[in-house]
Order: sequence, then structure tokens, then C-alpha cells
Amino acid sequence: MQNAPATPPPTANPLRMLVPPEEKFWKRYSPHHEAPLSGVSSFAIHLLAIPLLLLVAWVASKVRDEDENRSLPVDVVRVNFPGGGGSPEGAGKGPGGIDAPDKESGPSTEEKRPDRNPAADDPPKAPPVAKQKGITSEFNNDLHIKRLFVRGTEASARLFDLDRDVREKLRQNLNPGLGQGGGGEGGGRDTGKDKGTGPGEGAGRATSNERERRQLRWAMTFNTQNGIDYRNQLDGLGAIVAIPLDSGQFVVFRNLKNPREAKVEDITKFNRIYWVDDKPESVRSLVTALELTAVPRFFAAFFPRELEQKLLDRELAYLREHYGKTKEHENEIHETKFDVLRNGSGYDVRVSRMTLRH
Repeated sequence: MQNAPATPPPTANPLRMLVPPEEKFWKRYSPHHEAPLSGVSSFAIHLLAIPLLLLVAWVASKVRDEDENRSLPVDVVRVNFPGGGGSPEGAGKGPGGIDAPDKESGPSTEEKRPDRNPAADDPPKAPPVAKQKGITSEFNNDLHIKRLFVRGTEASARLFDLDRDVREKLRQNLNPGLGQGGGGEGGGRDTGKDKGTGPGEGAGRATSNERERRQLRWAMTFNTQNGIDYRNQLDGLGAIVAIPLDSGQFVVFRNLKNPREAKVEDITKFNRIYWVDDKPESVRSLVTALELTAVPRFFAAFFPRELEQKLLDRELAYLREHYGKTKEHENEIHETKFDVLRNGSGYDVRVSRMTLRH
């Protein structure tokens, strides 16, 4: 008789070894919900951290791009047109007239409309008394010039600061009768003597004409980034640039984009409005753009008649719009400032400020 196989003990059954513990074990494993809380916390931290890291990376990239694309510093070059209104023989009010220097009738427009006539900048310093006498003689005791010694403009200050021979050449450019022979005594014109014109005597003595007086009240501001930008803006306005030589002559750049075409010319024959820039930084930047090594003390720029007419039209329109005055009141303007602005592929001008006589 065979013996029946012995039943293995319960502990020896492998299937019983894989049975999970009783339910009460799991209930005691996380009595305070540690597992779900830790899972939710981990998910929330990752959910906040990832966008924060992305935000930091985006800000860093923007800062880096701005540093790389930042343009060169912008320099403001304020240039001035020496000149204004009045004929050599004119007197009294009206176009071509010379106002009396000691009295001007009626309350000033500046007092009537202070909100439309902003306070002027610090007035330019008047030249020394000895130089004033010489300049007064050059302009044949012009009352307008005497008035500018009391309250000057930027343009008048730059013109008066030049040497007399340069100033006379610039004046002859815009006042062709200045210094030419005529029927007067000693080769002068009218009742003049020597080479003067008008009632003056001596070489180059004459009162300012209308175009000269306009120049003495006109000023322009160029916003430039560098010498190339300055050259391009001058070229866009049709300027001819003249740079003085030690010999007293001027080398003239008619094509600013091709400086090698420059040559010595007589600036008294241009018959254009002009201005003088003597700011060292802007002079240096421009002559560098013109491929020159020697830096002069100043240079002169001459603009075409089309720009001269545009400046006058914009000035009179501003006078009419802001002060209700017409061209007959042009001689009441003390100074007009223009801004040079980019206009498509070219450049344009607009009035930025106007001040009237007190």
C-alpha cells in the first residue's frame, strides 16, 4: 500500500507567497495622505518652474539682441544761416526797410502770445567792442547789424566770429554788388567810394540785403549719427561744401559722394545761401567722411535757391499760423530754427521754433 503524498506546509506554497497583505496594511501606509500631497506638490513646482525658466531665457535673449542692434550715439549738429530782410537803401517799416534801432512801436507779439513764442536760449555773446566797430564799418553802419550786437542769433555769432576776409567773401557770394566797381567815386557803385556799394566807402562796405538778413535769422539742426550720415544729409539738401585752405582759398566739394572731384573755386561766385559750422566734433566727422586728414577750424555749406525758397515759405507759413501775420511783417522775426527730417529717400525741413523781436 502506497503512502499518500504529504501535503506541503502552507508556508512552502509559492502562490501563497505572492498574495498581497491584508487591506488594513495599505490604510496604515499613508494615514495623512503623504503620497497624493507629494505628487501634487511636485507637479505644481514643475508647472511653475518651467514657464519661469522660459521667461528668464526670453528676457536674456531680448537684452542681448538690443545690445547687438543698438545704433551709434546720435549727435545734434546745429548749423546756422547768416542773413535777413531789407534793401541797401531801404528805410522804415515794410519789406526792404530798416527799422529804427532805438524804438519799435506797440507791444511786442512775444508779450501778446507768450504761449506761442517760447523763451529763447541763452543769447550768443556779442563780439568785443573793437571788433563790433570793424563789423559795423563792413556793413556800412547797418542798423540791423547793430541790433544783433545787443541781441544776437546763432547765425550772427558764427559769422561775426570769422576773420574779415572770409566774412567778406561769404557776403560777396550772396550780395553780388558788394565790392564791385561802379559809377561811384574810386570805382564804387552809386554814391560809394573805392570799391563799396551804396552810400558806404571802402572795399566791401555795404548794408545787408534781404537775403543776407534772412540768413542771419535762420538756423538748422541736423540729427546725425556719424560723419557719413552728416554728409548724406547735406548731399540730400543739395549742399556744396567749401573747406578753407591756409592760402585763403577754398577747396569745394560739389559731389559729396565722390570727394576726389573736389577742386579750388571762388566762393564769391556761388550766389547761394550759406552757413558756417565751426563745432569741432561735427567738422572733424564731416572732413573724415570726405577722406581728408587735416581738420580745419570751420567749413561753409552753400544751399540751392530751391531750399532757400522752401525755408522762406515754411517760415512765413509758421508766422501766419502762429501769429496771424503776413509777409509784410517779416522784419519782425528775430530768429527761426528749422529741423532737418528724413522724407522717404530724401530730406526735408520744418520750423521748430520762432522768436520775434522784443
